[in-house]
Amino acid sequence: MALVGNLHEVDVPGLVELARHSALHAQVTVQSGGQTFRLYISDGEVVHASGAGLSGERALYAALGCETGTFELEKNAPPPPTTTLDLPWNTLLLQALQHLDETRATLDALSPPQETHMAGKEKPEEVIKEMATDLEPGLHGIGVIGTDGLGIAFHKVGGDTAEMLGSQMALIMQLSRRSTERVEKSAVEDVLVTTDKSYLLGRVLGDGSYFLVVSVSRDSVLGNVRLAMRTYTDRILKSIPGAR
Repeated sequence: MALVGNLHEVDVPGLVELARHSALHAQVTVQSGGQTFRLYISDGEVVHASGAGLSGERALYAALGCETGTFELEKNAPPPPTTTLDLPWNTLLLQALQHLDETRATLDALSPPQETHMAGKEKPEEVIKEMATDLEPGLHGIGVIGTDGLGIAFHKVGGDTAEMLGSQMALIMQLSRRSTERVEKSAVEDVLVTTDKSYLLGRVLGDGSYFLVVSVSRDSVLGNVRLAMRTYTDRILKSIPGAR
């Protein structure tokens, strides 16, 4: 029996997550704005998307951008008719969210760009290095990251660890922002991830194109960490070229 409902109740990424853990093969059908999109899931991954004359990534991006309409989630569906997507779901979702953000940014680019004065401007690395002194001795690392998952600046982390931190936190921040906007109609200020060894906090910077991530040990005082993040937010944002 298929699960049917309204996109006001659950968004498309949430439906895909349900489908990925429900059966060997599943299908999500989204009807929005007079168009129908179908996402096919096999072995926990989205392997094909179609609809509105599109297929593959373009169809997936369009489906994930639907915010109104209805859905149907069919478990134990027939195998996908073809394969047009071969990337892991987390990668596809991150790329889709980046694509949606870039589309919104293009629509917002109606006002002339502000001049950027670089003379005497701080660098992000310098600001977070200073911030680190307020978070010792429990600090594991600090990062300034774009919504595309690419790192702008890091302190005490580097290489593969920094790359993984950037991509995973970008995904977490994007999903948290979309969920909060849908459920509470409000903006995310920060996101907390707790593990058995550390706290990982992400704070939105400016218009949401960048965010600040801090990893500290479990014996750190979260109130102090949040205070430091708020204190340095404006300086970090101003140190990023073109940030708003």
